[in-house]
Amino acid sequence: FKRLADHGVFHHKAISKKQLIKEMQASQLLAYPCDPVSFTEGFSVTTLEAAALGCLPVIVGSDALQEVYGNYLPVISAPYVKNREEYLNKLTTLLLDRESYLHARSKAQDIVKVYNWTRLVSEFLAELGVE
Repeated sequence: FKRLADHGVFHHKAISKKQLIKEMQASQLLAYPCDPVSFTEGFSVTTLEAAALGCLPVIVGSDALQEVYGNYLPVISAPYVKNREEYLNKLTTLLLDRESYLHARSKAQDIVKVYNWTRLVSEFLAELGVE
């Protein structure tokens, strides 16, 4: 992180959820090259929260991330180690090309319509036959 400080990268260490929200709202991108060595839950709440807060996630399509977020976010194919250059190029483009960034961020906002508690709970209750 010290090498990246001159480029505006900060490591905040442990912060509250409230502070994390402020930081995400003030940030342009969430570089999230998560590529686990074994299967995980695959949804990434961090990715969804960042997108909802206007901080564009750029992710690797590991586990179910490609399926869940592929239509909404910039996703690079897994594994990261084989696609590292593509991932870094995508980050660079989104940081330097304002039009590309705004288009991607606008598309990412559509995910909030899909994954929100009000809609999901209603669908879940309907699936259970509870009204």
